[in-house]
Amino acid sequence: MGKEQEISSAAATRTIDEKLEKALENRQSVTAQHLETLEEEVDACVRELLKEIKAQDIDALFTLISHRRDRLPLDTGITDQILSISQQILSFGAAGLGLAVAFVDKEKLAELPYSIQQLLGAGGIFYLELMILSILVLVIYMFQARFRYPFLYSTKLGNTWPYFYYEAISHETPRWFINLKAKRKHARLLYARDFIAFTRRLRAETPRQRLRNELQQYFILMAFMGYAHQFSLQLANAFIYGFVASVTALFVMLGCILMG
Repeated sequence: MGKEQEISSAAATRTIDEKLEKALENRQSVTAQHLETLEEEVDACVRELLKEIKAQDIDALFTLISHRRDRLPLDTGITDQILSISQQILSFGAAGLGLAVAFVDKEKLAELPYSIQQLLGAGGIFYLELMILSILVLVIYMFQARFRYPFLYSTKLGNTWPYFYYEAISHETPRWFINLKAKRKHARLLYARDFIAFTRRLRAETPRQRLRNELQQYFILMAFMGYAHQFSLQLANAFIYGFVASVTALFVMLGCILMG
């Protein structure tokens, strides 16, 4: 019986693999309904694969997945540094511009040697380029922050209820920053209802379902890590290329000034 189940699971896995490959080849023609059907089939296939795991091995596998999930490097650290540098450039630039407008004497500036005026102009253009670059970096980051990850749309393969509020808390929970009395009352009622539902789900969760949730959330974090690292790399590349271009332009301007 176990052998027959294993053969059946292998055949089902091959079938869904073929369907997914075909869908990827013709992804432009895949409808939302077809995508939902494929996800349901993937969900059923995963359930069958997990059924093959012996009951005595579930706890050990759960511990292994949980340990690996906790060690995933989700934060690269580069993004925060680039954003901090960009914010400082904009802050100093805005402050410098304000001071220049308020206190710079145009008549005395005009009395400076022409070469000094050119150097000041080159420095100003260089810093203006850095400010434009900083604004571009912040705009890219805002688009990245608003990126909608594909697993957010999946009802079967997305975030699991023990690990993500969106699957455990009512979607209609009011979260507007203006907290009116009627909204607070509504939120309290939903909170009480959700807490009861959450407790019931937790009590009804079997070891195999707990393993499935842990496995699914582990893979979601793997996918998220890919996006996070690539987004960080995109941001770093934009800043580095822009900075190099600005420095190159500065040297070209200085060369032109020195050559007369």
